[in-house]
Amino acid sequence: AEIYGSEAIVYNGSKAPPDLYIDLIVNNKLKPGMGSGYAYGKGVYTTYNLPGTATAGGTYGSFVYKLKVNLYGFISFNPDITKKIYGEDLAPSKQYEKIYGKRDYIFKGLMDLESRERFSQFSSDLADPASRFLRGIVKGLIFTGRNDGDVAVIYDPSTIVPIAWKKTEDSSWS
Repeated sequence: AEIYGSEAIVYNGSKAPPDLYIDLIVNNKLKPGMGSGYAYGKGVYTTYNLPGTATAGGTYGSFVYKLKVNLYGFISFNPDITKKIYGEDLAPSKQYEKIYGKRDYIFKGLMDLESRERFSQFSSDLADPASRFLRGIVKGLIFTGRNDGDVAVIYDPSTIVPIAWKKTEDSSWS
């Protein structure tokens, strides 16, 4: 994973050409959710492990953007990533409490989800129902999904800094 403490390098597939996409990010005009799907809410859907993903293969568009993002304020459903961001393996409710306080229904909702037994290797099983009340409240979510692997959904585009881009069929970055 390309996550170093609370900083990460993530990749986003898009149909938008670089002059438009980068301008939207740099000028804080990016409106998450204007793309094709948003199962976890309106956000910028990225992966932090690019090789072999649908993003790398061009499923989400012919351009791949390499982005730097600050993950502090994201809720992570992957213990190894949580430890990198927050210095310890905190349950999602404890991450939320540390950053945002015990905001009534959100904290309680996370606690209720955590109390359910989970046997899946996919943290998306917990992130999916949690996203229904976290979207737009936290900066983003981190989880492992059945189809897209290691995912960071970014709700707050101000956390994004563009680094490079390439066409999906190219091997080098611009």
